[in-house]
Amino acid sequence: MASTRLEKLSDIGAKYQNTNWFGKALLHAKHPFRIYGAKCLLEEKNLAHELARKEKLDAYALIFKKAKFAVAIGDEEGNILKINPAFSKMFGYSEEELAGRNYGSLVFGGEAAFAEKMIKSQLGAGQDYLSMDLMFTRKDGSFFWGDAGTVLLPLNGGVRKNSIIVIMDISGEKKLEEQLEEQMSDLQRTKADLVHTVKLKDKFFSIISHDLRTPFQALIGYSEILASGGYEGEQDMKTVASQLNIAAKSAYKLLDNLLAWANASGGKMKMDFKNLDLREIAAEQAATQQAKADLKKITLENLVPEGMEVFADRDTLSTAIRNLASNAIKFTQENGRVEIGALKEGLYVYAWVADNGPGLDPEVRSKLFKEKITTRSTSGEEGTGLGLMLVKEFVERNNGGVSVESEPGKGTKFTIAVPASEDAVPAIDGSLREQ
Repeated sequence: MASTRLEKLSDIGAKYQNTNWFGKALLHAKHPFRIYGAKCLLEEKNLAHELARKEKLDAYALIFKKAKFAVAIGDEEGNILKINPAFSKMFGYSEEELAGRNYGSLVFGGEAAFAEKMIKSQLGAGQDYLSMDLMFTRKDGSFFWGDAGTVLLPLNGGVRKNSIIVIMDISGEKKLEEQLEEQMSDLQRTKADLVHTVKLKDKFFSIISHDLRTPFQALIGYSEILASGGYEGEQDMKTVASQLNIAAKSAYKLLDNLLAWANASGGKMKMDFKNLDLREIAAEQAATQQAKADLKKITLENLVPEGMEVFADRDTLSTAIRNLASNAIKFTQENGRVEIGALKEGLYVYAWVADNGPGLDPEVRSKLFKEKITTRSTSGEEGTGLGLMLVKEFVERNNGGVSVESEPGKGTKFTIAVPASEDAVPAIDGSLREQ
């Protein structure tokens, strides 16, 4: 029986000796049964591998089909070959509609070219994985944020590679991020407002506790002299009365500025922007200061050209010009000169108040508009610098800026820049601010 089987194996070996290694091995082997058994074992092993491979492929195909996130398979250039149902549902396209389209073509707007370039760059460089947050466009024109990851898979022994893109809709997360950022911005604004309020309160009480005390001490002192009759003759009484008048006006002006500044800094002031006649405003404010100028025999001139218009809020602009004119008269010697002038350059009108007073020391000039300073006028009246802080606040609220030119012994010139018309407002020029 064994001999018969051996003869049959030899016949098989002779039949296939010129076609494969198995035939040659059977024909020439001492123990052909071993060769045959080895072949059977090898075939069983290959069959097992094939079954395992098929099971894996079936599992991958099932995952690809059932995955809740969008998956697409593309070629080495990122052109789509196959998509899963979730991809079709996410974008609204069928597989036939997307066949041959590049991944990047699904990206929203201006990012499409960038995304396509990045994906092709990844594929060209052989980078295994790339992840980006991109905004994608659906077939119906709507868009959404997606976390897109592209993976390269070797094909045909690694010579070519397929690409797989996986996209997860992260619109909810993006919306949450935006809400958190908005809340953080609100918190930052609230914090800034609180800090500003505290600083405003501190500054307000500082002015009340210190600056208001000086004029009221003078009022109390001179009124006690009058009440006690501690003056000699009519001339002495006139001097005391004059000092009382100066102290009262100083207190009133400080209170007026203080209230205006507090309203402006606290955001309670409403602005009413209109085209205004600047010469008319200058004339009105010069008239309020004329009596003070006459007392010191100061020439007060309005040199603003006829028909000069600005686009501003009347009350705040008038207050700014009045404060500058008042300061100029206060710090100019008797028989001096103060002028209010203006010129138009481009989109702006540059209005100034200039005097031929003693001028400002460079150190004092550098502190103007930035902090409260104490100075004394030519008649000994104390200034707090609050008026200039108010000027800066009001001019900037009128979309303008303020600057100062001064040298000791050569007088001082304050210049404010405000828009000449409503058209100038979007092109605000801050070059004059705090120079």
